[in-house]
Amino acid sequence: MSLKRKNKKKSIVVLIASSFWLFYVALTTWQYYLSASNSADSLIEGRKQAMKYVMTSAVNTLVDENVPLFESQMKQSRELFLTDFYILQKDDKLISYHSNTGSADTLNYKYRIFDQLIETDTLAYKTVRVFDYALTVGITTNKTQVVLNVVKNDILIILKDIATVTIFLSALLYLYLKDIISLSKVLSSNDRSRLKNLNSNSREGHTLLKASQSFQSEQTHLKNENQHYANTITPAILNEIKSGKEAPYSFESTMIRVDLNGYTQIFLEKNEEYITQVMNEYFTKAREVIERYDGLVYQYIGDEIVFHIKDSRYNSQALAISCIRSLFEVAEKVEKNLSANADHYFKIKCCFADGKMRFVNLDTGYGLSGLSLIETARLLTQIEEKSKSTVCFYHDTHKNFEFLCSVDSHKAALFKGFKDQTEVAQTSTFTDVTYFLITKNFKKLAYFRSDTDLSNIFNYFAKNLSVETENDFFITSAFMKSLSLKTISLDLEESFKQLLAAAVTRNRENWVSDKALSHIIALTNHIIPPSQANAEIIALLNECLNHSDHRTCANAILVLGEFSKNSLFLREFMYSSNNRVSADAMLVTGKQKFDSELALKLESYIKSKNPLLHASGVFVAHELIAYYETADPVFFESNKDLQRIIDLIPEKRKSVA
Repeated sequence: MSLKRKNKKKSIVVLIASSFWLFYVALTTWQYYLSASNSADSLIEGRKQAMKYVMTSAVNTLVDENVPLFESQMKQSRELFLTDFYILQKDDKLISYHSNTGSADTLNYKYRIFDQLIETDTLAYKTVRVFDYALTVGITTNKTQVVLNVVKNDILIILKDIATVTIFLSALLYLYLKDIISLSKVLSSNDRSRLKNLNSNSREGHTLLKASQSFQSEQTHLKNENQHYANTITPAILNEIKSGKEAPYSFESTMIRVDLNGYTQIFLEKNEEYITQVMNEYFTKAREVIERYDGLVYQYIGDEIVFHIKDSRYNSQALAISCIRSLFEVAEKVEKNLSANADHYFKIKCCFADGKMRFVNLDTGYGLSGLSLIETARLLTQIEEKSKSTVCFYHDTHKNFEFLCSVDSHKAALFKGFKDQTEVAQTSTFTDVTYFLITKNFKKLAYFRSDTDLSNIFNYFAKNLSVETENDFFITSAFMKSLSLKTISLDLEESFKQLLAAAVTRNRENWVSDKALSHIIALTNHIIPPSQANAEIIALLNECLNHSDHRTCANAILVLGEFSKNSLFLREFMYSSNNRVSADAMLVTGKQKFDSELALKLESYIKSKNPLLHASGVFVAHELIAYYETADPVFFESNKDLQRIIDLIPEKRKSVA
C-alpha cells in the first residue's frame, strides 16, 4: 500500500515536469517557426531586390542585342539563386527562356503590364520592354517551402536544444524529488508543526521549505487577525481598533447622516437589480468623497450613510458641511446618469451634530455611542423638502461655518425625548470655491475637495502660478498631502496636467522656483491615481528626471515609481552623486527587483562614514524590508541579499528574530 502511494506521488511530480517539457518544446518550436518565417520573408524580399538588379544588367546587354551574353548572364543568375525563370520575346516570338518545368508553355504568352512587379502567392515577376524585346524575369515566393528549407538546415540545433532541456529536467527530478515529496507529505498532513523539523540538502529545496514555513506562519497570523477583525466592518470601527487605544474612551467629532429622499417608493417600484446598481454607484462615489474630508463611515443602513469627522486642525463642522456640499454633487451626477425612463429623482437629505462620541465594547465587537447619534436621527426628520437636496443643522452652530453656506430657513423644534426646544436651520445654498479664489482667502480652500472644486483650484493656479504666488499655492495645497484619490474625473485630470505643464514651462523660464515645481510633482501621487496617469503627465515627469534640482528629480522618481508597472528604467539614478536621488531610485526600483546589484549599492550606503549616505541607506533598508515582509513573505525569508541587508541593521534584525 505504501509503495503504491509513493508511486502515485511520484507520477504527479513527473507529470508536472513532463507538462513543462511539452510546453517548452511547443514554445521553442513556435518561436523557431516565427524566426524562420521572418527569415523567409527577408530572404524573399532580398531575392526581389536581386531580381531587379539582374534585370537592369540584362537590359544593358539587350540594348546591344547580344543574346548569347544575355543567356550567359541569366544562367549565372540562376546558379547564384538570384532568379528562377525568365522568357525573352521579340515581336511576340520566343527568343530564349528557362522554366522550372522545362517547358515554355507556362511562360510564353503576351505580357501587357510592363515595369511593374507582379506578385502572387507563389510567384513574383516583372516584364520590361527593350526596343522590340519583351523580357520577363521572376522568382518563386512559396513561403512554406522556404521555411521548410530553413528548418531543414537548422534541425540539428533544434534537437540539441530539446535534448539539453530533457537532460536538465531528468537531473532535476533525480536530484530534488526526494525533498519535494517529503515536503508535500508534511503539507498534506494535519500536523504542520513538523515543518520546522524538515531539512533539505539542495538550495532549491531549502527555498521551498523556507517558503512553506513562511506561508504557515503567515496563515496563522492571518487567522488570528481575521478573528480579531471578524466583527469590524466599517472604517470608523477599524480606525479605532488600529489606534491601539483600549475601549472604552471618548473623542470629539461631528456625526453626519445622509439619507435618500423617496427611497421607499423607489424600492417598491423598481426591481432589485436596478436598485442595487444605482445604490452601489452612489455608495462608491459617496464613500470616496467622505474619505476626502477625513470622514469615517460608521454604518450603512439601507439607503442611509452614517459617518463622523473627528476634530483636527480643521473645523470638523466646516468639513462636515463641505462634505455634504460635495455629496450633493454626487447625488446630482447619479441623477444625471439615470435612464430617461427612470421616473424618479435622486435627491438626498443630510444633517450633522457635533459632540463627544464614545468607543465602547459591545457583546460582539465594538460600537460608537453618543448623543450626536440620537440628535442626527431627530434632525433628519425635520427635513420635509423632497424636490432638492437639503442639509439640516442646529442654527446656533452656523457661526462656525457661515463662510461656507447661508441659512435658507430656520424653525423651532422639540425633539422626541428632549425637554427643551431648539432652533433648527436648513439650507441648500453654499459658497462657491471661486469666491475664495477671487478674494484670495486661500486657507479656506481646504474645505473644497470635490473633483469640481479641485479642478477650479488647479485651473486658477495654472494661470496665475509664479514666484510671487507660490506661497499662496503652498497654503492652498497643504491639505492635499492627506489625500489619496482613487478615481477622478477627466476634468480634474486635465486641470492638474495643465498645472504641472505650466510649472515645468515656467520653471524653465525662471518664473517658478524649483521648490514650487518639486512640490507640484510630489502632489501628483496624491491627486492622480496610477490607473489615470496619462502619457502627457508621464512625459512631463520624465522631463523632470534630468532637472538640475535634486529635490525635483527625486520627487519625479518617486511618482514615476508609483505610476510605472516597470520602473527599472529608473535604476540608473541610484548611481547619482546626490544621496536623495540615489536613495529614492533604490527605494522605487527595489520594490520591483531586489537583486545583488541593488543590495551592494545599499550596503555601501549603510556602511558609509558619511552621515547623510548612512541615514539614506538605513531609511531605504527599513522601507524595503517592511515592504517585502508584508508583500512577499517567501522572498523576505529566502532571499540572501535581503537577509544580508537585514543583518546590517541591528534593530531590524532583532525585530525579525
